Parts: sequence; C-alpha cells; structure tokens
Amino acid sequence: MDIIKTIEQNVAVLSISGRLMGQPETHILFEYVYQVLDEGQKLIVIDLEKVNWINSLGIGSLMKCLSWTNEQKGHLFLSGLNKKIKGIFDKTQLSKIFIIENRVGDAVKNLHKLNV
Repeated sequence: MDIIKTIEQNVAVLSISGRLMGQPETHILFEYVYQVLDEGQKLIVIDLEKVNWINSLGIGSLMKCLSWTNEQKGHLFLSGLNKKIKGIFDKTQLSKIFIIENRVGDAVKNLHKLNV
C-alpha cells in the first residue's frame, strides 16, 4: 500500500493505492491522518480510487480515522470507491456513517460547503 498526501484548496487528500488489510497498512494510514490532524488540518479526503481490496481491519482503520477527525471537530470524506468496495459499504450500512463522493474534486467542494 502507498499513500500520497496532497493539499487541494486547504483540504488534505490522502490517496491510497493497493490493499488496505491490516498491519502495516493500517498503521501507515493512522500515521498520515494523525500527522494531518496534528498540523491543524480539519478537512480530510481519503481517496480509495486505487485501492483494489479492503477487509474488516481496513474498514476498522477508516472508522478510527473518522473518529479521530470528529474528535478534532473536523470532517473526513471518502472518495473513489470501486464497485466492490462500495458494495461492502452499502451492505454493512457504512455508507450511512461515511460521506462518500465519486471523485476527490466533489469531496473537496462539498467539504468546503460544510466548513463555511
């Protein structure tokens, strides 16, 4: 798994590629999110467009990231879920917990609407 961090219009975008399936991947994701929050960034998009598989540990790590962000009075959106991963989120009703956008640009735009 690789993560690329960019800043788009004052929103931290963490673009993940590969699989999100437990250690060490979840630990790496935690480090990135913690760093972003520690820098005072409150708007985060986790882009899963290039994630080809996720398991329960990966989903749990996203839940933890959402919890951390909420504790800091921030907002975290997901974007780019493929059909298989979106199906998992729908079946487990996680799509009711996370705000999921099709593209990073949509997530960035809608995060700004929330942060007005």
